[in-house]
Amino acid sequence: MSGMLKEIVGAPDRHDLPGGVGVISWAPEDEPEFLAEVAERERARVELQRRGIVHGSWAEIRTDGLCDVGAADIHAWRQRWADARPILLRGMLDSTLPGFAPVLKQRMALHKTIRDEGALDGFLEASLERLDPRFTVRGAEESARLGEQAGGDGQRDLERRFLSFDTDGDAKAGPNYWVKTQRLSDHEEDMSARIRLSFGQEVDDDASHDEAGHRTIEQLGRELLPETALLRDNRDLLTLLGELDLVEEAAEDSDSGNPAPPPPSGEHYFTQDIAFWNAPNGGVLMHHDAFDEDYNERQRGVVYAQLSGETAWLALSTQELAVRVTEFVEYIDEGEMPWLKAALFRGHQGATLMRKILKGGRFVYAELEKPGCGQLSRIVNRGPEFTNLLADAGHAFLMRPGDVLLMPNHGLGHTLLHSVFCASPEPGYSLSMAVRRAAE
Repeated sequence: MSGMLKEIVGAPDRHDLPGGVGVISWAPEDEPEFLAEVAERERARVELQRRGIVHGSWAEIRTDGLCDVGAADIHAWRQRWADARPILLRGMLDSTLPGFAPVLKQRMALHKTIRDEGALDGFLEASLERLDPRFTVRGAEESARLGEQAGGDGQRDLERRFLSFDTDGDAKAGPNYWVKTQRLSDHEEDMSARIRLSFGQEVDDDASHDEAGHRTIEQLGRELLPETALLRDNRDLLTLLGELDLVEEAAEDSDSGNPAPPPPSGEHYFTQDIAFWNAPNGGVLMHHDAFDEDYNERQRGVVYAQLSGETAWLALSTQELAVRVTEFVEYIDEGEMPWLKAALFRGHQGATLMRKILKGGRFVYAELEKPGCGQLSRIVNRGPEFTNLLADAGHAFLMRPGDVLLMPNHGLGHTLLHSVFCASPEPGYSLSMAVRRAAE
């Protein structure tokens, strides 16, 4: 045995998930001894490709004896939550998922027609018997007018319908609620899609602190997507969130010396529902789900559940990704992977970008805070070189049906960034919802 696998997995700067299972990258041209070590511990293999770009090969392996990683317990989860690192709850839904088999079958049938005109209306009509009569679905013409005001993504949006909600006899009292279907990209071979529920103005209201609006979306999600009860009614999950997302002590106001008001301490709830179909050759580029918003009223994070199929993930905190980007560029600056210098840092503009990254300071963090990682997008979505660097540093994992992922958020500069690939031969179905905390 060469010991190369132990060298990778046991590296002091690798950050495996607790639980004795990790992911490493491999290639057919690797040393035979290394490939034999991988095969001996292998649980699964996956070939990564997204939007026409090959991102290499991963192996999921047993890491016992290779690294000193503790058990998956509340102490480990609390530290990871505080550090804005991913918390993977393997098999959390295994006992409850079979009861939703008919619904999941309907969802996979919907994916096959979701790009067809009228698919959204069909979905809504099939849900009318579950829909609270206070909701009124607006027609296509009115929805188109409201959509012009609410904004959106003209390239990826498919269809959208707005709904009013009668509040004490006044359907106009609250914001406009909406449901829309989207492609995840405009790549012709990517059949990934999603259904999204929200309210108000896109982008501007994504971080709204209107709890009544969020609660209405929570209700709408229960009625349009009954499978969200797997998460919403999961007391173990809600209890865990309460133990992780502890209410901070009231801080001293540095200017006045008076205690600042304590943050809200109510129970967590889920809103801004998204139902995903991640299809082969599809997935999601590196991004975060944080907003520039009041810290105490912020979105606490995101919960994601894999209900069918498999996905492969890269997920790490802002601070960890900043370190890995700088490390990657240092390798290139030192002469490693010379083709990347020509591809990523060509000309005066590219040389300036490299200098800013190598200089350190706030630049890398500021770019990672931007949507899509700003000027660093071409680096963090680069494959397979950067993808494999992150996997070998312990930031990769696979998700299967029944798995739940918690993605903590402590504000725009300290959150979790993530990138997703389809890891199964057929499209998989999953749920994603924002985690918020009710006012006391």
